Amino acid sequence: MTPRGAQAAALDWQATKANRAPHWRDGPNGLTCRADRRQAHLVDICQALALDLDQAQAAARAAMREQRHQAARALVLRLCRLDQTGRIVWAVRTPATSPKTPAAARADFNTRWAGAPLPIRDGAVTIQRQRIDHAQALQWLTSAKTPTKTSAKPATLSDVVARLNEQ
Repeated sequence: MTPRGAQAAALDWQATKANRAPHWRDGPNGLTCRADRRQAHLVDICQALALDLDQAQAAARAAMREQRHQAARALVLRLCRLDQTGRIVWAVRTPATSPKTPAAARADFNTRWAGAPLPIRDGAVTIQRQRIDHAQALQWLTSAKTPTKTSAKPATLSDVVARLNEQ
């Protein structure tokens, strides 16, 4: 690789991959991730960096759980809502929530399914082939519905002028 190509690769790495957690996958040969378009095994990484394999596996599995948790939460908040009775129902699909879906398919979904309750099987709902605990999904939607902090009404120009005149 030429020095210019190496510099470009380093800049690309800094811009797109640096300081991001790896996306671990559990395979037949243990935990792996992609590093610079190649598969990297956790065992090899630990040997190269002289790290404790057990601690690294525990950290990688915790990262995998957290990634699954965040992905499930994002799905629920993007594609579902609570109705007046507190049931989880399909939300209306918009270009913002389903950008890759053609407009005709979104309109068809909104006609057939928007507002329909999600079926609960064995205490879980299924959204895009992912089983998500029903109680957890309810908690996410409830906490998203209620604001976590109170936001003050923004002051208008007339409010500012009135406060200045009072002083």
